[in-house]
Amino acid sequence: MQDEYKSSAHRVAEIDAAVDGFQAHAADSSVHMTGAEKQKLRTLENYDDTELRGEIAEKADASALGAVANAGAKNIVNNTASASRVVSGVTWVKNPDGSMSASGTSTGASAVRVVGVQGQSSYAAAVPIPKGRYTISASGFDQTRFRIVLGFFENENAERKITYVYNEEVDFVVTSDTARYDFSCIITVEGVTVSGETWHPMIRRAEIEDDTFVPYAPSNRELYEMILAMQQNRSTEVNAHA
Repeated sequence: MQDEYKSSAHRVAEIDAAVDGFQAHAADSSVHMTGAEKQKLRTLENYDDTELRGEIAEKADASALGAVANAGAKNIVNNTASASRVVSGVTWVKNPDGSMSASGTSTGASAVRVVGVQGQSSYAAAVPIPKGRYTISASGFDQTRFRIVLGFFENENAERKITYVYNEEVDFVVTSDTARYDFSCIITVEGVTVSGETWHPMIRRAEIEDDTFVPYAPSNRELYEMILAMQQNRSTEVNAHA
């Protein structure tokens, strides 16, 4: 037992000596550096990273600003459909939460557009949408008789791309500052009878996993633009009466 203890103590002493030797070598390592190595060290010590730090900070600020600007809204669909509209035998009614209820029997294709101008499929009639990745929600809706349709324009000169949504959610990406979209629900054939079936239109940022419907709420960016518009209108009124 005593021999085993001595052996263990001997190994500990060897380890301590090795560590001490390594530390001493590290402290004196600059003495053994070549001229080229010393020059590299001086270059690193004198490196001015102000510009690099500025670029990183600028990108971080832009990313943070974008997150803040787009915050405040889960559902970006601002339903601008009329309060009630009859299309091909089906009455579409807009509810207080922005959902749409349909009743009647279709005499042909019956559609309601909740984003964009009803009956128009042009860039001018569509609505701007910020850059980002989005998810079109498809839950809580009987899509055996209805079809959700997203119309998308990358820019003013681009063709309208159409995305159909059935029983599964669909993602899409916006990469252009000039992109616009329209959003509709369609009963595609005649002879379909509906009795108050309700569509809850929602498009959310793709990073939001919860697909529970919530009414539209303006983002911080939209609130700021609203305030600016009100201020400009007030300024115009004051100047008009001056």
